[in-house]
Order: sequence, then structure tokens, then C-alpha cells
Amino acid sequence: VVSLFRQRQLDVFGIMVLLGIAVSVVGALLGGSPQLLLVRESFVTGATGLVFLFSLLMPKSLGYYFARQFMVGNDRKKRVGFDALWQYSFFRHSIQRGTIFWSLLLLGEFAVRLLLVFTLPVVLVLAIAPIVFNSIIVGGITVSAIWSRRIVQQVGRLSK
Repeated sequence: VVSLFRQRQLDVFGIMVLLGIAVSVVGALLGGSPQLLLVRESFVTGATGLVFLFSLLMPKSLGYYFARQFMVGNDRKKRVGFDALWQYSFFRHSIQRGTIFWSLLLLGEFAVRLLLVFTLPVVLVLAIAPIVFNSIIVGGITVSAIWSRRIVQQVGRLSK
């Protein structure tokens, strides 16, 4: 809301935080069995993965807006330059692949949590879940950083 009033535009991170809060509230209303409490932690990642997947139907997926926010923030001049990259097919395809990657990663995290919660004892899930899920997210961030670096290098070659 603050971003909307200050800069006259929606903040993609703010929207995702609001989505996370809404999903958490729904998860809390579903009850309190130990398994449901353990799965509830991943409702947000599962919902985010679905939102990313469905955003591929939009002219520019959520991956585009996340990449833009990470790369240029709220700098209007840099934003114009970033927006101009959309004309290049390699850039559009890279954004789409990145959106698919994060969608599948987040949905996969949710699926792995479901598998662990409903096949292992609660104590074991509590012990291994942070390691497994932090590894998944850190792995995704690492892949994205390497991928982004290659895209930036390719953009650099275009501007020469």
C-alpha cells in the first residue's frame, strides 16, 4: 500500500507477502493436527508456485516483475532499460524458463513436504525439514544467480 501511494505502482514483493498472509490465515483455519501444522508451513510456497505457474498466461509473467525488482529496484531510468530487453526473444524465453523453474521448485518443495509429513514420524520431519527445505531454496537461489549472470553477459554483448 505504501509503495502504491509513494510510487504509484504495485510492489510485487508486497503482493506476494499479502498472498502469503492470506494463505497462512486459511491454513490456520483448517485445524491443528500435527501433520496439518507441518504442512501448513509450505502452503505459502505451494500457493506461490501455483501463482507463478498461472502467471505464464499473462503477457509478462511474475518472474519478469521479480527479476526487474531484483535487477533495477525502483530506479526509473534503469527500469526503462530493463523493460526494453523484452524485445529480445532470448530475454523473454529466459524469463519464462525462470518462472517455470521457480514454479516447479516451489511446488516441488510443497510436494516433498507432503511426502515427508505423511510418511515419516513427526519428530523426524521436525529434525530434517529445515535442512531439506533450506537446501532446496538455497539451491534455487544459486541456480538463479548463475542463470542471471549469463543473461546479463548476453545483454552486455548486445549493447556492444
